[in-house]
Order: sequence, then structure tokens, then C-alpha cells
Amino acid sequence: MKNKVPPISDDAKQLLLEASKDQHGYIHKLESLGGLEILTNSKSFAIFGDPRSEARWVDALEQLCRFDLVTQEGKESFRVTNYGYEIADELSK
Repeated sequence: MKNKVPPISDDAKQLLLEASKDQHGYIHKLESLGGLEILTNSKSFAIFGDPRSEARWVDALEQLCRFDLVTQEGKESFRVTNYGYEIADELSK
């Protein structure tokens, strides 16, 4: 069954659920000299300038990419896939 939730962390699940609620289904990974931010649905998931927090949420995003739950659509933009929405629905149950 394709809807079986892949082995992703709780952080990745949280990020996917929030992205599935975003109006356009996007996650943005914004990098600057001061640090990195991961944003979706008007929420920030990495503490800007905190390398541990940044690493934690980059890992969550990479997990979503690895399991085809999101796809990269540019240098800083990722979008929830159909499979990602199916898994988000499973997680919401």
C-alpha cells in the first residue's frame, strides 16, 4: 500500500503536515550570511542563526525529499507532491 507512512522523523512529519496546509503547498529554505530559515504556512521551523536548529530542520526537509514527499522546484523552494499530501492525510487521522 503506497499510503504507508515512510520512516521519517517527528520533525519531518510536523514539517509535512504544516506544508500540506500551506495555500500553495510550498516550503521555503532561505539562506543568508546570518543563517538559514525554513518557512511554510507562515511558520518558521529553524531558529535563525542557531546551527543546531538549522541542522535539525534541514534534516527534516531532506527526509521529505528522500521519500518523494516534496520535490525541489528551485534553489529555495520545495513543493508537496501528491504522495506527500496522501501521507499528510494519513498522519492527520
